[in-house]
Amino acid sequence: MTLFTNLSEKEKGNYLTEKVSLNNTMNSFLYFYPLADKEFIAGNYDLQLLFNSMILSGTKT
Repeated sequence: MTLFTNLSEKEKGNYLTEKVSLNNTMNSFLYFYPLADKEFIAGNYDLQLLFNSMILSGTKT
């Protein structure tokens, strides 16, 4: 997490764009396949929380 706060705004944007795209794909999968394993659903949720945490940590002053 501390590495992310040391990145430039452009680097943060590039990283999150790539990762959020993957996360959107996983969300789409879960929407069309609601019988996915609970571990997959929980992991996807945890990943969303991590991304939100990373975004918010970059806004600290």
